Amino acid sequence: MKCPSQNSENSGVLVDYCAQKLSAAAKIEFEQHIATCTECRDQVDAQHYLWASLDLFEAPPVSNDFDQRLQARMAEFKQQPWWSRFNWRPALSFSAAFATLAMVFVLQQDPVKKPLPAVPVHETSKLDSVEPEQVERALDDIEMLTQLSAAGSQNL
Repeated sequence: MKCPSQNSENSGVLVDYCAQKLSAAAKIEFEQHIATCTECRDQVDAQHYLWASLDLFEAPPVSNDFDQRLQARMAEFKQQPWWSRFNWRPALSFSAAFATLAMVFVLQQDPVKKPLPAVPVHETSKLDSVEPEQVERALDDIEMLTQLSAAGSQNL
């Protein structure tokens, strides 16, 4: 026999043993197993303790007017309009989450950029030689404009 605590296929054997639903052969086999397996023996003891505790439990008596009070509450509930019986919390939570996602989606969109008009290239155009200092100054200017643009968009 595979140990029920180690094998999920035999997990019902322990409960069936405690409920005395096992066949005689299966009962003998399981008793031999719990003689050597402390984990299963502890589970059987815990199950027996639980069932003994449930046997000692006494439910409080039901009042004589329980049925009438229950019927009155059900009639009162049916008299309420449907919107007051509806649980609005999940609907409101879903709506708030949807609105938040929609706002994030809208704010993350880039504005529509129009393509720049094409600049005609003339055959007579020629490249002038550019000094490295001019390129460096142009790159510095572009970096400064980028930083100003980023700072301006944060202030909006």
